[in-house]
Amino acid sequence: MMSVARPRIALVALAFLAAACSDSPMQPVSPPVDLATALSEMSLSGIVPVSIGPSVSSLGPTLARCPYAAASQSFACAPLTSGGLTANSSFQLLTASGAPQSAFDQATTAAVRTTNSVTGSTTVGNDVMTIDEHGTMTLSGLLSGNHVLDGTQTAHITGTFSGFTMDETTLTTVSGVVPPIRGSGNPYPRAGTITMTVTDAASGGIPASTMVMALTFNGTSKVDLTITHGGTTQRCVIDLASGGTTGAGCFR
Repeated sequence: MMSVARPRIALVALAFLAAACSDSPMQPVSPPVDLATALSEMSLSGIVPVSIGPSVSSLGPTLARCPYAAASQSFACAPLTSGGLTANSSFQLLTASGAPQSAFDQATTAAVRTTNSVTGSTTVGNDVMTIDEHGTMTLSGLLSGNHVLDGTQTAHITGTFSGFTMDETTLTTVSGVVPPIRGSGNPYPRAGTITMTVTDAASGGIPASTMVMALTFNGTSKVDLTITHGGTTQRCVIDLASGGTTGAGCFR
């Protein structure tokens, strides 16, 4: 399905995506949130069995280092550096009409929008990778309790991986992903989709390729996965509770 150099990166990205959570309008509502809770609901980090270094979400905004900047009408966070990578992030608080706010108000803040980036080079074993990652996510529905996460993220990775030269771009689209209700005991997204388009440039005799992976959440640990690659579409089910898959194809 993919070249020898590419499965691990795709699996990293898939696991990274599978941790995303959000809320759906047709289900029980979440209790009122404070800003820290809203930001934590927006994180795309979580169940990642292997890692290529800090991601946008793992170095995302935290309240202690993100003072309000009147010029940009946003909260600009101090940069973080780890393992050769530098993360920059900011967030905006928005009313129901989309007007920026200078402070979180549980009665009037309808959405939080984050903007994050990670750039630099990192070493994993004998491999050196250069990462240029940018993303914007919006968590809406804070006033109604029907939280919904939408956004996009683009990551461009170049370097070496297991002796192969790689040049890979991943576009991630988060659409209507609906986080679990806090305190319900169910940790799985209740609705929505996450789609990844992974494009590998030709290198080392390996031809260019594009793979599209789509995850659809339903409130259980069982997530529908569709993979289209080389003109072939495979469908299976991922069990987030065990990390396994069922169905035809899909990482056999």
